[in-house]
Amino acid sequence: MCRPRAAADDASASDATDGDEIEAAKALERPRCTNWSKDGLAKQWEQTRRRLLRTPCTVPREHLTKLTRVAFANAYECEGGPPCVVDGCATLFENVPPSIAELRQLYGETNFRVSDTHGAMVGLEVWYRYAATTDDDAPFAIYDAEFADLDGFAYDVPRFLSQDAFARANVDERPPWRWLLLGGPRSGTGVHVDPLYTHAWVYLVQGLKRWIFLPSHLSRDELRALGVGEPQLPSAQWFSRYRDAAAALPGAVELVQRPGELVYVPAGRPHAVLNLEWSYALTHNYAILSNACVSSTSIEEPEFFEVLRATLPSYEARPIVRPERWLGPRDAAALVVAAW
Repeated sequence: MCRPRAAADDASASDATDGDEIEAAKALERPRCTNWSKDGLAKQWEQTRRRLLRTPCTVPREHLTKLTRVAFANAYECEGGPPCVVDGCATLFENVPPSIAELRQLYGETNFRVSDTHGAMVGLEVWYRYAATTDDDAPFAIYDAEFADLDGFAYDVPRFLSQDAFARANVDERPPWRWLLLGGPRSGTGVHVDPLYTHAWVYLVQGLKRWIFLPSHLSRDELRALGVGEPQLPSAQWFSRYRDAAAALPGAVELVQRPGELVYVPAGRPHAVLNLEWSYALTHNYAILSNACVSSTSIEEPEFFEVLRATLPSYEARPIVRPERWLGPRDAAALVVAAW
């Protein structure tokens, strides 16, 4: 892992280096984009922000102290289960840095990753100056999957969530699964489905995140009509162009996530997230060995699938050619037990 930053000889050289660093990251992040401010979203941001902030929460709300693993699995982690907001999780994260300002003091001269899909890294302070001054429609954010290598990030995973079946493999063998998320206003993630049919949780330390979950049954043509495809449309542009049509669909749900809240994201559910202000979050993806997860992993991550298979002796004799039959139990509560 390469994180240290070299000191520049003078201020002008530093400014030039920082500018080159930002431009290089932007070129890798959205190689087809030649004008990052073509929609003029920065000029109308306050009006857009106020409108999106007024959206009521239309997902279930739970409290940490009232949740058990089996009850949560049956209510949410089962096939087709809804997203939810969980209150009462702040004590699990009380030992992480409490703000972006604190992160800047601790790690301002440290490099952080912008994405898992390319090698771009930027200094935290360099990124902050960019995000604080840019008129880009959708500024890029920090999505660092190796933040846990730094000192200072000590927290507990909520016990009501099913244990992560992928954790049977060594950390270095598994695909990226936990991230530090730092974003300025208008940054976020466009409509996507989390990889390998994994579930996820996102805990917000600071800021406001605007979420929308699309119905899970939409066809490819219906998704395309809502601006969902490749390359992924950045979140701010998607919310500006397609949010109203998407929100009107039966089964679409929305919420504004506030500090101290944890959002649960069910496997297979298309969703988009937009930062309404400076936001800092921690997130994990975790696997329950459902048929869909097993099938997706065997196809998309075949080498990791072989590693995972070797950790489950009772399944070693199962043929890979029919991954949908690799696992027997289908209800979520049984999967909680079967995976461990």
